[in-house]
Amino acid sequence: MRRRKSAGNSLSGSGLSNLLFVLFLGVAALACGAEPGSAHSVTLPLPPPRPPDLRAMLDVPPLPPPRPQIPQSQQMPPSLALPLIGKPHSAGDTETVRAQVLASGKIVADSLPAIVGSAQANMTTIGVGVCGIDAPIRLKAIVLASGDKVVLAPPIVLRASLADALADWVRDDLEPAVADKGDRLAKIVGVGAYQCRRRDRLLRAKVSEHATGDAIDLEGFVTAKGRHFAIALPHGDADADRRSFLALMKKTACQRFTTVLGPGADSYHAGHLHLDLETRRHSGHLCEWNLPPDSADRAASKAP
Repeated sequence: MRRRKSAGNSLSGSGLSNLLFVLFLGVAALACGAEPGSAHSVTLPLPPPRPPDLRAMLDVPPLPPPRPQIPQSQQMPPSLALPLIGKPHSAGDTETVRAQVLASGKIVADSLPAIVGSAQANMTTIGVGVCGIDAPIRLKAIVLASGDKVVLAPPIVLRASLADALADWVRDDLEPAVADKGDRLAKIVGVGAYQCRRRDRLLRAKVSEHATGDAIDLEGFVTAKGRHFAIALPHGDADADRRSFLALMKKTACQRFTTVLGPGADSYHAGHLHLDLETRRHSGHLCEWNLPPDSADRAASKAP
């Protein structure tokens, strides 16, 4: 009798444990969102939705405030508006300008046919549509007021308007200073002008003014008595006459030409002078040229 009762109690305890286990599984399944009868389908709870204002901030960036309207009275008139950076290509002077310069009697030159592009191919060639001169001349000499000639060695091809500016500079500014010393200018040496290339012959540089005949390079002047005024800086001290003449050259050139580059401007102009009439915004001028110091300047620079 005792054994049977003990077995019945054991069965009752086992059944109760099984029932509790089944109930636990059911509650767990309902808590996880599983459908009844599905032991593997579990759906995790979703996060709460974003607030409307936060969604707008993250999904749609706010627009900047509108620009204020400028009153008509404060707007810049078209006549004072800045021009576009750069300038359209111009191949030089017209036939009329060339005829006027040749008839002035200030130069000795030949008329040449229009130049279009360059037949010589190299790494700085920039194309037929960029280089050229519409009405070029070959300048051989500048005629002084006395009738004497300042020969260009070698002759150069350029625009007539630039030749006219060069002639005025030599005749009106430089020659009188040499004449005061009992001498006269006789030759301009190391001269160059038209060349289809980029600035300083660099592959990625801007188009040079030389490409349209609007620039001149020169290495110096020679007088009738054999005096040589070289542009390159001397190795020693420059004498007073040379310093005075080069100072006059710089002052007057920077007044007449829009670009003046000499020794000190960069390594490409250490031995010659570059002059051109490039058109810039606001009629700007570029004048970069270091003149040779005198003995007093050298002594002052070495003083402690």
